[in-house]
This record gives sequence, structure tokens and C-alpha cells, in this order.
Amino acid sequence: MFALKDADFADIIGQYLANLANTGLALSGDQVFPWVLEYYAKDDEKEIAEKEQEEKKKIQKDLKCRGFQFQEYGINETEKANCRQNGFHCAENPLDCLCYYPNWKNSVYYIVDASGDLDEDGEDSKISCTKMRLLKKIELRSLLLHGAAYMAKYQNRKWTYHVAKENGTSCNGFCIVRGKGPKAKGQKGDLLLLLKEQPGNSQILEIGVICIDGQNYPEEAWIDVTGKLVDL
Repeated sequence: MFALKDADFADIIGQYLANLANTGLALSGDQVFPWVLEYYAKDDEKEIAEKEQEEKKKIQKDLKCRGFQFQEYGINETEKANCRQNGFHCAENPLDCLCYYPNWKNSVYYIVDASGDLDEDGEDSKISCTKMRLLKKIELRSLLLHGAAYMAKYQNRKWTYHVAKENGTSCNGFCIVRGKGPKAKGQKGDLLLLLKEQPGNSQILEIGVICIDGQNYPEEAWIDVTGKLVDL
């Protein structure tokens, strides 16, 4: 189990849980925040070349990516690391993985330890490295929740195009909406991730994750961060 290293992040999550308890969220805390004890908060970006990072990495189901056969145990190594050219690629922002590998049903995502020579190109949060260790395989739901944790940690960073503002409709099995009163809708089996911001700034106060089951959460019905059916 990963350690939660960042004290400020721990305080933020604690406040989220307090807010959720006060608002009577339909989903229990362990459903909404299963990643709290497992999420290993990344250190300051300025120290990226010196400290371990927890990233997300997509690999094909046979653990082969672009001709390289990854080993699930031990350290995978290569000679050079240049973003978009060579090296092993991963991303600090979990949701960036979905930008490069959106077909999550046929992809595998891992939390990894990226080390050795590191390179960034500044276009998004992707990193190329010469050494990579696979730490934990995660499914889409966990990937989305790690993405929520990232947005909670870095509230003012650029959103990925997967994040809609205020309202959105699921596509490819999920929908991520962030705003002052986020609402989303989808089809049966889809996952909705909703992040509610504080009225006066971009601080995230509440996070809700909802699976459309066709009963408690009907198809094509607008749902808010607390799980309530609402009008658009």
C-alpha cells in the first residue's frame, strides 16, 4: 500500500470527507475515496529529476508497448528518454493517459515508478524516462479517481479535454464534469465523475462518482455531485 506523503493533500481530502458527510452524499466515503490510502502524492515538479514519481502508464494487455516487452516485476530499462521520440512514457496527470490511449476497454493502465534520465516537453504532463517499474494495475474507475485527486491537488492547472465545464454527457463509457454546480448524464454502465468547486475560486469542495445502473441512477437523467436527479 502506498504512503500518503503530502500532508497538505491529506488535509484537503479530510476536508472533502467532512463536506461530504455534511451534504449527505448518496455514496459512502469508501466508495468515493478508495484511493486515499493508496495514492502516493507526487512531490514538487521542480524536484522531478531527483525524486521518485507516481505516474500512470498504459501498456497493451500482453505488457508489450511499441515493440518493448515490459516485465511486471523488476525494473524495465532503455537507453534514451526524449518525449515523443524514445524512452518509456507515462504521465503525471492520470487523465492524460486517456488522451493518448482512449480505448480503455482494450488497454491496461499501471501506476509506475519513473526514474533514470527524465524528459518533459511542456505540452502536457507526459514524461519520458529510461527506467520504469510497474507498481500496480488499475482499472478505469480507479484511474478516474486518481484524476480527481490530481485536480484536487493542482486546482489551477490546465484541464484535459476529457473534463467538461458545468455539464456533460458520457462518451466512451465515462463523463468528467467540473464546475460550481456540475451535472452529468449517461447510459447504463457509464461512470460519472463530478467535481464541485467553491463559489469564489477553483478549490474543489466535493467529489462524486456515480455508476448509471438504470434504477437509482436512470439513463439520460441529469445527476449532480450528491447523486440527486436534477434539471439542467
